[in-house]
Amino acid sequence: MSTSCRARSTNTPTVSNTATIPSTATDLPPGTATPSATSTITPTATPDVTLPVSEILDGAKINCPTPMSLMLHTAYGPERMEELAQEIIDNRLQTLTYTDLLTYLLEGECPPENTIIVSLDDLGTNWLRPDFRHMIQVFVEHDLKMVVAVVTQGPQNTVIWDYLREIDAEGIEIASHTVNHFQLSALNDTAIEDQLHLSHDIICANMEKCPETIILPFGDGGDDPRVFSAGEGYYIFVIGIQGGLEFGGETPFFLGRIPPHNDDQALTIVLLQNTFGP
Repeated sequence: MSTSCRARSTNTPTVSNTATIPSTATDLPPGTATPSATSTITPTATPDVTLPVSEILDGAKINCPTPMSLMLHTAYGPERMEELAQEIIDNRLQTLTYTDLLTYLLEGECPPENTIIVSLDDLGTNWLRPDFRHMIQVFVEHDLKMVVAVVTQGPQNTVIWDYLREIDAEGIEIASHTVNHFQLSALNDTAIEDQLHLSHDIICANMEKCPETIILPFGDGGDDPRVFSAGEGYYIFVIGIQGGLEFGGETPFFLGRIPPHNDDQALTIVLLQNTFGP
């Protein structure tokens, strides 16, 4: 099955949100309403299958352009987050998570061209800077989705995990950002596996579902085959910075992101369109 961004496959795999995947859950966070000018994704339940989702995708010959993808950090702040939200609404863009992207792929489709994935890096599960909450709340109040990349170094704070479960219910995807936020390419094979596998398992245990996505610290490791080997069976998506403008082949898929323009969020949208556009 070949998947394109414009045409639905005529041989769509039938899967459900509860298909069994080794070390990876496919439960989707409840969708949130988007502004009236944008379209929404409504995942449809389908019959169960016995194949792991990774095997379904590997056999589907996926070849899709990466959706417009933006990388944010806490220095961006709530004020610019509000400006970005308004630009997304004014440009009639549809916010996605990587979990939503997975839903499209399992339905035999690439995402529409007017979609955007916004991700916010460096949340911690032992301490959480207040600006993170304020930035996320901007998107929640506008019924926009986003992805947060969580560093799982302990000790684990139960109040933070309560908060992460709360925003997950608002349509915010909780992605792994490793255990310690190390530069992965500088580590040996065992340490890379520990960073990816342990963070995955910590999120599974505290969220009662497992992450689909690993966001690479510093964007490092996108050209390191050891990272993809360690991610196999644990993650569907590996997210870097440079490159990754198209994705396909076998899981885990590599997708790229770009940083924003700090002073002009209308220009941020232009940069996204120029980088990821058709």
